[in-house]
Amino acid sequence: LSARTRRALVFDNRGVGRSDVPGGPYSIPGRAEDAKAVLDAAGVDGAHVIGASMGGMIAQELALRHPSRVKSLILACTSCGGLRAKFPQPSRFRNQASWPAQTPQDRILAFNPLLYHPGTPPERIEEDNRIRLRWHPTPRGYLNQLIAILRWSSYGRLPRISVPTLIVHGDSDVIVPPENAAILARRIPNAQVRMIPAAGHIFTTDQPELSHRWLLDFFQGRKETSTNGPAIGTRLIPKRRSHFPNTTKRSKSCAAADFTDMISPHPLIFAAWIIRPQEVNGLASAALRMHHEYRGTMGFAG
Repeated sequence: LSARTRRALVFDNRGVGRSDVPGGPYSIPGRAEDAKAVLDAAGVDGAHVIGASMGGMIAQELALRHPSRVKSLILACTSCGGLRAKFPQPSRFRNQASWPAQTPQDRILAFNPLLYHPGTPPERIEEDNRIRLRWHPTPRGYLNQLIAILRWSSYGRLPRISVPTLIVHGDSDVIVPPENAAILARRIPNAQVRMIPAAGHIFTTDQPELSHRWLLDFFQGRKETSTNGPAIGTRLIPKRRSHFPNTTKRSKSCAAADFTDMISPHPLIFAAWIIRPQEVNGLASAALRMHHEYRGTMGFAG
């Protein structure tokens, strides 16, 4: 994949980054409609969607509400939301109790242990911190996004997703526990799963080479069997249980073989892909060098 064959369009969701911070509350369906509006404005009929963290929720909602606009999905470090999701341990967040009174730099440093694997080189984290500090969210934008997460669930609708789907998760994620990958995989037909070893919520900073290789393999249509992480059918993903009946009518399959466009809804609260200006011109850098930050962005590539 290169800039010659792919196009990337990146934008900030409302409430974060360079976008306005309107009054709330926000909603995940509303963010999905924003994503569709960007596709419309760009003249893109269908796209390959990448979403991480809250961006993964937006990606699911976009695929469910507008299936003809989604060619494939990559759902990274995300969940189905609602009571069926696996939530983090509250004890992990004790050190963040004073977050409202902290400076942006202090907040970033306080969250770092929750976002990264302990073995990640400090210089990678420091690079993320510098970019994150530049686009730190306002308290209003942050809280409105949190409300959107808490009010949303896709669990009962997931069997309607019929496009090729890759679920990628860090095996040490404490923000969105890795059990959520198994929940998504049981509900989305024919989904592939990759668990990134020694990686937390921001797995592309923890394990950039492996993350990018697996994403590239998915875009290029290769089904890799790897000893570095389990795929569907291994012990991570239990068999579909009988008490999860598929009673939802599946939507028509979209034309997913033509990998020409990609939309990338990035996470909004705890993390978002860091897209540096020099990287926006190509899919390989804009969509596959997927670092995170607190700034919420979305993007397309084609």
